[in-house]
Amino acid sequence: MGIRKCFKLIVALAVMFLSVVGISHTVDAKSYNKNVGSGNVTCDSDNATYYITGSTNKNNITVDGKNITIYLKNVNINLRDDGFKEKAAINIKGDSTVTIYLEGDNCLKGGKDKGFEIHYGYAAIRVAEGSSVTILGNGKLTAVGGGEDLGAAAIGGDANEDAGKIIIGGNGYNPVIIASASTGGAGIGAGYNADAVEGITINSGKITATGGFGAAGIGGGRESYVKDILIKGGNITATGGKYGAGIGGGNAINGGDGGDVNGLVIKGGTITATGGEGAAGIGGGEESEVEGLKIEELFYNTLNITATG
Repeated sequence: MGIRKCFKLIVALAVMFLSVVGISHTVDAKSYNKNVGSGNVTCDSDNATYYITGSTNKNNITVDGKNITIYLKNVNINLRDDGFKEKAAINIKGDSTVTIYLEGDNCLKGGKDKGFEIHYGYAAIRVAEGSSVTILGNGKLTAVGGGEDLGAAAIGGDANEDAGKIIIGGNGYNPVIIASASTGGAGIGAGYNADAVEGITINSGKITATGGFGAAGIGGGRESYVKDILIKGGNITATGGKYGAGIGGGNAINGGDGGDVNGLVIKGGTITATGGEGAAGIGGGEESEVEGLKIEELFYNTLNITATG
């Protein structure tokens, strides 16, 4: 075979290889542009990316799949301030895994039910049992849990249900998050009367978390059990509601184990934690206990703590 023919064959094979690689990449890459102002958004395609914008006081976002990526850009979902909207602003269903990137200024408010005299709450970001959410990006999120009487967490569980895993920051991102809850709900963690939250990890970011009555800023809701709170970094201000810890447990009613925390480790960050009446800045809420409390500075992290309670 001549040199010219050999060269042409090599070029042809190279083009075929690049074409196959290109086709494969195109098939694997799934992305969707959605506007929540135009209707409810469902993110249910595994390994897909969703770019979401828009404002609404009636629609929400549902996540039901594995390895889903969502970019929230200037999204405003307010289900809290106008009537009874019985759903979370973002509803992450059980066994789902999702990473949310914050871009711009976002605001999410959970709804409440039409219960007779007592209104149960729905989270701004509901993280159902068995699911996990990672919140990244350098944008801002204001999250408010719903419910006037028995509230949900801002980020975590609805009232009367368990929650999955919550991870905030890391990978060089510094999200700004302001999370506040209604009666019985934590800013980040459990809603009122939950058996368990599967874990809370904060790696970085500027986090302001405020609990409702009887709930922690970060951790347990009133009568709610939490395990494995890990803080490795970030600028964190956590304030418990009355009887709730700044970081840690909520209020255990009549000496029960609701409100307890199993595993609370702080390894870095600049932290201001203020407990409510009868509660620790970092530790237990009134009548609740914390097992496995450790504060240990990592050699590569800076740890500054101001705790009042």
